[in-house]
Amino acid sequence: MSGGAKPAFPLTAWASQVREGFRIGDRLGFDRRAAATVYGVHVVATLFEILALAMLMPVFQFIQEGGAIGKLTSGSDHWRILADIYGFLGIPVGLPALLATSFLCLLLRQIFIWARLVLSARIREDFAHGVRRTGFRRFLRARTDYQEGTARGLVVNDLTAELERACFALLGFVTVAGFITLGLLYVGFLFFLSWSMTLAALAVVTVALVPLRRLHDRMADTGRDVAAAARGVAGFLVERLSAARLV
Repeated sequence: MSGGAKPAFPLTAWASQVREGFRIGDRLGFDRRAAATVYGVHVVATLFEILALAMLMPVFQFIQEGGAIGKLTSGSDHWRILADIYGFLGIPVGLPALLATSFLCLLLRQIFIWARLVLSARIREDFAHGVRRTGFRRFLRARTDYQEGTARGLVVNDLTAELERACFALLGFVTVAGFITLGLLYVGFLFFLSWSMTLAALAVVTVALVPLRRLHDRMADTGRDVAAAARGVAGFLVERLSAARLV
């Protein structure tokens, strides 16, 4: 971060940005409960995705053993659980039932992903509409000297381009949190399959993340420069060309 001490680790910087972003969002009227709902839907979709992938392992085992249910249930706890669940539902354990369960989980995952996208879009638009309405109303109530001293182009840019970026950034924090949860769930699933291979993979990933610290700092500086440049260009277009539609 330019002009100050850099965080010791990118995750620390990200956590600080999340706190600052939600603090600003609270002042602008961002609904945290709606953001929590988006996160919850993301987690549910992730669970169904993992369950769909996990159901492929019984499918392969069923084919490998030639459909010998007794042999499978006697040598595996998860097969006994599957047999009990299918027995409770009155469904015979077989390849069609296993494939149908995996497909159903994938279908439910897609439904929850669609719900997350629709909900995110609605939250984004409602938040942007509320900020524009509040900002315009407060600007009309401001002192005359403030109105005359504020460039028209900057006001237009802040209530259009910059506000849109802010909406995506706030929901972006929620999306990143969802992907972190996805990663943790996958790590837990991999530990269940093979803890030694999972530890080796985590060691490789940790080493690969070290160079990303410098890339993170460059991206943060570039983002600030791009925002400042966009604000200046928008101000020029509106003030000099009187072309608000071009912004």
